Amino acid sequence: MPDRALKDSATRALGRSMYSPLSAIIRREPVWCPPSTRLGDTLATMRQLRIGSMVVADPASQAPLGIFTLQDLLGRVALEERDLAQPIERVMTSPVVTLEPQVSAYQAAVTMTRYGLRHVVVVEQGRLVGVVSQKDLFNLQRTGTVEIGTAIQAAGDLDALKRAARDIRELTKSMLDQGVGAEPLTQVISALNDLLTIRIIEIVQARHTLPDVKLCWQIGRAHV
Repeated sequence: MPDRALKDSATRALGRSMYSPLSAIIRREPVWCPPSTRLGDTLATMRQLRIGSMVVADPASQAPLGIFTLQDLLGRVALEERDLAQPIERVMTSPVVTLEPQVSAYQAAVTMTRYGLRHVVVVEQGRLVGVVSQKDLFNLQRTGTVEIGTAIQAAGDLDALKRAARDIRELTKSMLDQGVGAEPLTQVISALNDLLTIRIIEIVQARHTLPDVKLCWQIGRAHV
């Protein structure tokens, strides 16, 4: 794939990702348990499946009643030295914040921020269909940045890098539109601009006979 096509694809992918519905983001069938499930059994399942949350749902309707997360494990089980034989309903977080499948990833991120959540439960007509985590949304926001960085490193001329600079600006606008915070936005854009500058130096250096000295890139300036 040409450099331009790769970077355009990455930029479009980031825009689609944060505005696509949660139904397109859910990665697996929902893992849930009845409220009477023993706490120890719940923890064993979470460890086996390597998941950070367990939805507690009504066995008949599969309507979410609560959610148990690693934060609950720390605050309500470990610190309080709870009996692992007790039912999960005694230590779950309830009521649980739910969203519909058609809600966008961006809206889910806003909801998580507003309520201080690491997970949101997705329901359709009151029935559990999945869980979306902070990590899922972070991975979506990060989509494209690695690909653009790879394309910059593979660029063979200055024209390709000019296009890369324009794509970085487009990426910045997309991230601003998505409500990405100032600190992570600055970190991402600074990293891409550093890669861009380093690649410019490498291309120019290859075209000229320069003294045999070591070069480095530091704090926005080239030092010889």
